[in-house]
Amino acid sequence: MSTPEMLQWHNVHTTDPSRGMTPREWACYTGRSEAAFLMQRLMDRPCPEQFCDQYKSEWPKMKELLAKAAEPKSCLQRISEGVRSAMSFRTSCGPQEDGVLDHMVRMTTSLSSPFIAISCRTVCPGSPPCVGKRTLAVQEILRKQRAQEIRSQDKDHAIISPLGNGLGYSQKGPGDHSNNEIVVSYLQEVDQG
Repeated sequence: MSTPEMLQWHNVHTTDPSRGMTPREWACYTGRSEAAFLMQRLMDRPCPEQFCDQYKSEWPKMKELLAKAAEPKSCLQRISEGVRSAMSFRTSCGPQEDGVLDHMVRMTTSLSSPFIAISCRTVCPGSPPCVGKRTLAVQEILRKQRAQEIRSQDKDHAIISPLGNGLGYSQKGPGDHSNNEIVVSYLQEVDQG
């Protein structure tokens, strides 16, 4: 099971009928450690927080790192840090979990990012994609939003014409039942589809 499949509605806890292994166990068994690691990271954080409306763009570690850097250091501490930095060999290591690189990726892909906010409009920001959750297609989301708009306008005594006859909307009269029947049948189709 690949990462896009995990982000769709596929059940990540399903087991193979012959051996009874989950997709992650299969990845470990077949020696695909990178795939198993990615699956574990997705399971640790099944819902990307930056795709929510409530995401705050502050890096949580920033305050503690600034406080640590602002602390006064003794002469001995400064000398020992200088010697350690001069003597230590820099080895390349991967990015740290919740480090600066992770924060940069979250910032640039969040809904409030200028890169994203200018180029696209989110259809459903209150329900971000999650591992194991079936996400609706854009057409399904738009159809439900349109039905909610019609219901709210129906409460305000204005009906949007679903027939596309160019009238836009018409006021309901006391004896006009044809518009009510059209809207009710349209809403029933939307709820079923």
